Amino acid sequence: VRYLGLLETVRVRRCGFCFRLSYSQFLARYKMLSLQTWPCWLGTAVEGVSYLLRDLPIPPAEFAFGRTKIFVRSPRSVFELEEFRRERLEDLATLIQKIWRGYRQRKDFLRRRRSQIIIAAAWRSWRAREEYRILKRRKQVEWAVGVIQRHFFRWKRRQLLLRLSQQLTPETDSPVCRDWPPCHHRLSETNMLLCRLHHRWRCHKYRLRFDQTARNRMREKVTASIIFKERKASYPRSVGHPFLGDYVRLRQNVQWKKICVENNDQYVVFADII
Repeated sequence: VRYLGLLETVRVRRCGFCFRLSYSQFLARYKMLSLQTWPCWLGTAVEGVSYLLRDLPIPPAEFAFGRTKIFVRSPRSVFELEEFRRERLEDLATLIQKIWRGYRQRKDFLRRRRSQIIIAAAWRSWRAREEYRILKRRKQVEWAVGVIQRHFFRWKRRQLLLRLSQQLTPETDSPVCRDWPPCHHRLSETNMLLCRLHHRWRCHKYRLRFDQTARNRMREKVTASIIFKERKASYPRSVGHPFLGDYVRLRQNVQWKKICVENNDQYVVFADII
């Protein structure tokens, strides 16, 4: 009887109470029924029980505070406490499930997000490398195109000059020759420049073959051309003949020699019988 506490139960029933529990046990069992004591109470057990009972919809007369225990008068109050506890435990279980599911979903989300970041970073890195490779290849192609074009143009110019040198015969060295090899229409400007340069070169080469006497005769022919061209009917027939100037042998005349000695002038431009 003493071991089972039946005597104490009988005394409690005689005092009008049906349930008794120590403050620490009562607080540990029903602390989830108040926001002030849940989840952890840091004060004394008596204060925690008093705060807990204030938040319950049970009349305060149903409870009595002893030195170490709290007493409940009616079984109905005990049943209400247990019902409140059961509902609260279900709510807490739902809350724990919600938090756990949220934690699990967030963990899965973070894992997926980390995987996505890794995949995106790897893809962006690959794309950047591909763009760099394509840009580098494009630069190399542009450089190679420039080199090939320069060598091709040099080769074409060389071929053009070699072809011109082969087509220019000794007959074309004459300044009066108008023969010139044809070329592509894209090289017409260059062809004209080459033609002018070649004409100047052959004229210069032609002039180098003359001595001073021949140059004087050429000047005389030029002067005669300025004077008689398109003015004298017989001038075109005389162009091919060398210009003598003294057609009557005036330099051998005794009187002319005497005049030349007196005036110190022996140069005869033109002498003929008209």
